[in-house]
Amino acid sequence: MGQTMSARGEALRPPTARFPSMGCLLFTEQHAMPSQRTSGHASGRLFIGLSLCMLLLGTAEARGEEQAQATNEPVRGDLPPGSAEWTTLLESDLSSREAKALFRQMRDLLLTRLDSDFVTEQELYLGAMQGMLDVVNRQAGDPTAVAAGASSPVGSLVDVRQAARLADSLRGQMTGIGIEFRLYSDPGVLVASRVFPGSPAANAGLRPGDQVVAINDRSFTGLPLAPVLSMLEGGAGNRVELDIVRGNARSARRFKVSIERETFLVPSVEENLRRDGVGYVRIARFHGRTPQEVEESLERMRALGAERFVLDLRNSAGGDLLAAVQVADLFVPRSTLLLRLVEPGVGEQDLLAERDTIIRNDLVVLVNGWTLGAAEALAAALQDHSRAYIIGEPTRGTGRSQTLVPLGTSMVLRLESVQLQSPMGHSWNGRGILPDLPLRSQTQPLPSWSESNPSLDPMFETAVHYLDAAAERLP
Repeated sequence: MGQTMSARGEALRPPTARFPSMGCLLFTEQHAMPSQRTSGHASGRLFIGLSLCMLLLGTAEARGEEQAQATNEPVRGDLPPGSAEWTTLLESDLSSREAKALFRQMRDLLLTRLDSDFVTEQELYLGAMQGMLDVVNRQAGDPTAVAAGASSPVGSLVDVRQAARLADSLRGQMTGIGIEFRLYSDPGVLVASRVFPGSPAANAGLRPGDQVVAINDRSFTGLPLAPVLSMLEGGAGNRVELDIVRGNARSARRFKVSIERETFLVPSVEENLRRDGVGYVRIARFHGRTPQEVEESLERMRALGAERFVLDLRNSAGGDLLAAVQVADLFVPRSTLLLRLVEPGVGEQDLLAERDTIIRNDLVVLVNGWTLGAAEALAAALQDHSRAYIIGEPTRGTGRSQTLVPLGTSMVLRLESVQLQSPMGHSWNGRGILPDLPLRSQTQPLPSWSESNPSLDPMFETAVHYLDAAAERLP
């Protein structure tokens, strides 16, 4: 059978009847010319074709409804593991109303489809609270660094007993063994940066620089810092056994020591007066008694002939922010702006000097990469008012302060929500306080003055030379 040709000699395509609303094409007879088709045959074939198309459409629509119903049915079986990534969930284009509805739906599904012995409504709500904080901490920074203990979380939940211990630390009390540690310098090793005088650790003979390599016969290589430090915590009267390595690689000695935890007062200040009239004050941590301790140390050394001072904030672990402001108050005139607190939802608060200047002597402040928090606030205040010359390394860059907010009667929210600004309005969060004279610090933890030779501390000697030169410039 030949093809039908047009007047131009082109092959004619079969004419079609289109029903776009039905989504099908209906073909008429192909071998007859349009002029030769009879209306009766064409109509009959058209009717039959249309009926067949509608039948097929009805079948397809029925199958579509069955598939749609099938998708609403729960999928059951041994499915491969997998879940949405945090970032995928957080990037979902949902309104807060939709997200809230999904939360309620998921809560109700979990409560109705899981056995109550498996999970309770209370546990779901507490887990959701922790999930909120996980989102906040993930959005705020590197979650790996938080997990490893290299940076603190923006928000965390603590129970009332933990909150009480935190509050005690700001009042100068500590329950434990009495050691401050540096962050990991080597994997699986804690290095003591300070052993508090009169603490159980000091009474057991431990020293700065001692390395803890096991706790209760358990090595912690590969563990994040936070759970390792929690292994050292405990109530008064409980004991902990430490494996200690002392000395360098050639003369290292390993031994065990058992220490009973106690509650004791933590002195925050060490002092030393050199023969050349330079007084040295080191603040290891700020708490409620620190301002009085600093003032008494300075006045005591002035009475013994001190004319210039070095304030050592290296490795200072921060602490009570208001105590740091009160220390700055000793060196500046009344009503001087010392620190600005900025807290979303609360507003701004300026902290001013409340006393007349107590100490007018020349002052150098020593800082390093482990000077953080409240110690940075003190250094920033003295630097902005040109009251001290800062020597050392850029500080840690902890320009936010934490607040303890009670949640009911059994839980406390530890929230890092207060932004700190220097008197000139600068934030040092993430960048640190930049010293006036950059000088690289020694990498090992600083020993206490009672166990060290000041002449072996290059940064302190640089501070003394600066004070000597400043004294020579005076008329």
